Amino acid sequence: MKRIYLFVTPFFPSPETWRGGYCLDAAQALIRDGRFDVRVFVPGTGPDYEVEGVRVHRFPHAVLPCELAPFLVERRNACAFVHCVEETGVKWGDVAVCHAHTVNFAPYARAVKRLNPQALCALQHHFTCPVHLRSGRLGEVPGHATLLHAYWRRLCAEMDVHVFTSERSRASFGKMFVKGMEGPWADLRERLLFGRWMRPFDSPKSSYVLYNGVDPRKFSPATDPRHDTGLVIGCVANFHPLKGQMTLLQAVARLKGTVPDLTVRFVGSGEALEDCMAYAKSQGLMDVVRFEREMPHERLADFYRSLDLFVLPSSYWESFCCVYAEALACGVPVMGCRGISFLDELLSDADKADCLVPPHDAVALAERIRKWMVRSDRRKVPALTGDLDIDHLIGHWLDFVQAARR
Repeated sequence: MKRIYLFVTPFFPSPETWRGGYCLDAAQALIRDGRFDVRVFVPGTGPDYEVEGVRVHRFPHAVLPCELAPFLVERRNACAFVHCVEETGVKWGDVAVCHAHTVNFAPYARAVKRLNPQALCALQHHFTCPVHLRSGRLGEVPGHATLLHAYWRRLCAEMDVHVFTSERSRASFGKMFVKGMEGPWADLRERLLFGRWMRPFDSPKSSYVLYNGVDPRKFSPATDPRHDTGLVIGCVANFHPLKGQMTLLQAVARLKGTVPDLTVRFVGSGEALEDCMAYAKSQGLMDVVRFEREMPHERLADFYRSLDLFVLPSSYWESFCCVYAEALACGVPVMGCRGISFLDELLSDADKADCLVPPHDAVALAERIRKWMVRSDRRKVPALTGDLDIDHLIGHWLDFVQAARR
């Protein structure tokens, strides 16, 4: 009988949302590998469900108002999670791995470890900052931030393996208080009581870089080239101030009238959507810009293939940002910001000069798009220096897991 691999994540498609498709791809790759019996658990209410052949189990996850002191509900949440796992027929002695995503879910990995000390507990970080001291309205309160820092620091020290989605993310783990690109959240020190005496997190016992790979079965170039005469730019992301959709809109405002037959398609939803729509209306961009709701993961490939250029001016806080990898896999050139780990790590210096602009710089982005338009090879897709095939990446990860468990 196969040992059990618990995949516990807040990012996963559901009947209510299509967000988290990259975690779906990872879960499917884990299942295809065949070494473990993979069980997926996500927070939420309502019945369990299935998405693209993956059975997903829901468990209650309580969050206090303003995200107050999560340690106050840790025991309640852990008990609910344990009960949910046991209801699916899992015996704790059969659990080989608990793979939790984001530090908020570290308590679930710790609960598994207490029930089965032989299980390998892996905590995956999706951002350059490993802690969420900015979350909620209390993120500015020094006393609350200090308590959270101590809480997350203790939890992270108990994990067997820390998984990072880029080398830069791994480097930033031990450089929370270092200014510069490796420590983009350096102002955390100023948010803490007695911050100058606070230590960053200890170096992980063990760490592993697992890029968010791409499933070539879903994302591949179009068989026929586009024949449209107009220029189509696309952007896929949750509408959040840090994702940079406003920077792209400001660049579009500069391009309008100078670029014939320009269309910019935004896909996503979120807190910054209304502000972006209001800005587009105020600048008279609604005849150029289209706002589209998020779409099923399997339809994204067709969206990418309809584009001439994919642009997401997300800031340097991103640890990976899978939509770039998906667009490239579909044969579409991309543009982003300097400091984004995946592009910085896997593009050549020449391609980085063509693809990347400073964060929040709409002027530079508009100029870069203009230069790209007049290139004879503008449809050329930059080559990556690493392999992002999801099956290969997951295979190497499981090799590491098996070696760590011996």
